[in-house]
Amino acid sequence: MRKRLLIIEDNPLVIHAYQLLLKDYPNIQPLFTERGDETLTLLDTLAHPLDLIFLDYGLPDMDGFVLAQRLRRQKGVRCPIIVISTNAISPLMQGHHHPLIQRFYQKPLRSDQFQQIIERYLSNPLQAF
Repeated sequence: MRKRLLIIEDNPLVIHAYQLLLKDYPNIQPLFTERGDETLTLLDTLAHPLDLIFLDYGLPDMDGFVLAQRLRRQKGVRCPIIVISTNAISPLMQGHHHPLIQRFYQKPLRSDQFQQIIERYLSNPLQAF
């Protein structure tokens, strides 16, 4: 079965970049949402759990930490959540664990970072939250 990756991102250029990166991963089924409320609604319709989430911190309707909290507490999401932001993230937080998410990265996400995330979290299910 293909791994399910949810990408929550509102910037069309970033979405396109993800689509290009995903061409090298035919075993991944990407799902895309652009807003927090759209994401919460989507989760109610999924028959199978997600394997990984890429979450843009600065969504138009809510910040990434609020959405991460709702995903974990209201929707019972157990897969790793990777937060990616254009805002400057403290060097202390980059690449470090947070109670609701697995990693922080600053945009633009480089292709080598994308590959490392995919290999770490989709090839090793024990890394789940």
